[in-house]
Amino acid sequence: METTSFLRNRYWVLRHGRSIPNERGLIVSSMENGKLSQYELASEGINQAHSAGILFQKEMKESNIPLENVCICYSPFSRTTHTAKVVASVLDLPFEGPQCKVLEDLRERFFGPSFELMSHDKYPEIWALDEKDPFTRPEGGESAADVACRLAHAMATMESEFQGCAILVVSHGDPLQILQTILKAVKEDREPHSNDLTSRIEAVRVPSILSQHRKFALLTGELRAPSRLEKFASSLELDVDILIEGMSRSLGIPVKLLHEAAGHVVTVELKSGELYRGSMIECEDNWNCQLENITFTAKDGKVSQLEHVFIRGSKVRFMVIPDMLKNAPMFKRLDARVKGKGSALGVGRGRAVAMRARAQAAGRGAPPGRGVVPPGRR
Repeated sequence: METTSFLRNRYWVLRHGRSIPNERGLIVSSMENGKLSQYELASEGINQAHSAGILFQKEMKESNIPLENVCICYSPFSRTTHTAKVVASVLDLPFEGPQCKVLEDLRERFFGPSFELMSHDKYPEIWALDEKDPFTRPEGGESAADVACRLAHAMATMESEFQGCAILVVSHGDPLQILQTILKAVKEDREPHSNDLTSRIEAVRVPSILSQHRKFALLTGELRAPSRLEKFASSLELDVDILIEGMSRSLGIPVKLLHEAAGHVVTVELKSGELYRGSMIECEDNWNCQLENITFTAKDGKVSQLEHVFIRGSKVRFMVIPDMLKNAPMFKRLDARVKGKGSALGVGRGRAVAMRARAQAAGRGAPPGRGVVPPGRR
């Protein structure tokens, strides 16, 4: 996240390193369990945290930010506390000093009793609920909207206690996804009704925005710097159910765009929750695709490297493709063809949200909308 006119500080986000719950495939989301030492980082997670600390230290040097202007704010869970301690050690910051602060509002999202200490395989159930209605709570747990509300309080706390600092926020998967989502939306709000940060976040705490939070998923131990977030957040967004309006239904823009992505690095998330990031060799009209030099992230967060994979299109939830493809020739031709016709075609989050709302009003139901170029229904 970069410094913007509505923030007094610069922010980096870091998801905790691979933890013992990650290794065991367990959901540990309650404060009671989350603070237990038995759920700290695994050995791999300690190495990830150390690497993140070195990377963050490099960022500080390249940005000419002195150590006295660096702060670490972290969740009270044992895995995030452990991560923050490792990073503080790398930076040579006293962990018990004023530059390291625990914030309860940065805690893990509580998924509810029916998910606590259950398998990671149940995560897609929650994310599907978020996609449908981010204000709906899992039984006894927190909704995405609930988390956004307390993250607004966390941001207000950091903004009031620090000024002109580089703040590393150490938290968990869902909270950091949601935090990035709402701050990006606030930044893009060109006509805010208030200069108060909490009020501005509340204004964007709406279903059409919160339902997109999975686009900002982080790997365990992943540090997201300002430039990385900006590039990630600007990834091209298309919705096949909307874009197909007014066009030939034989081969729509999204499928053509996938062909354009050949030779580029893409990210593919499957409906099962697994992530593949690699260079696309080719993609067929039915979304079957081949990737090479892949970083594979399993549902439990374990990362491995693969040389070559074939992915069946029917298994794809969404794809993230390079931002540069928004300038593909097809869009220039399309703009020339539909200019002045009031077509609902377009690229980018704002247009996609508006078109999605119109589609829903017409009784077409909620399209997937979780990322880039969702596969067509057959």
